[in-house]
Amino acid sequence: ALKSQEGGNANEAIRYFHKVLALAAERYEVYRQLGDLYAHRGDTELAIKSFRTYLQQFPEDPVSRDYLFALEFNRAQDLLAADDLANAAIGFSAALEIQPDSPTALYYLGYIAYAQHHPVQAGQLLNKAYAVADTSLQQTIRPLLYNAALTLRKEGNHLTALDAISIL
Repeated sequence: ALKSQEGGNANEAIRYFHKVLALAAERYEVYRQLGDLYAHRGDTELAIKSFRTYLQQFPEDPVSRDYLFALEFNRAQDLLAADDLANAAIGFSAALEIQPDSPTALYYLGYIAYAQHHPVQAGQLLNKAYAVADTSLQQTIRPLLYNAALTLRKEGNHLTALDAISIL
């Protein structure tokens, strides 16, 4: 399997790695290899599934966690670009489970909540994002927070509106 992988034959390597798992199901490190192969092949769903299986046994592997975060995040961005807000939100939430303080995942979840006319939720998420974001992302977040607060104020939710911009 490793020889096939090194030789650039992903399909053959995947086939051999599955044979390894059939013979020795406890070889969870194989799922890391499969995740990488699937990702390079463009099979995002199988890559995510493989990395999740691997990380159940090796949760402290930072490289694999970052890889899984990137796969989830990029899939969510693709869904957002396709205007599939509901599934994009699921994807960004999955990414956030992997990196709970990700300002960009929090930002996108707040943006989606705002776009779906949920200003309270948008304010909460965007405030969390603002607190951990760099200056550039904060500049992007600021107008959304003001707009969420404005919407809440128009709805008569003055205290909630103030909460939405309390971090600014």
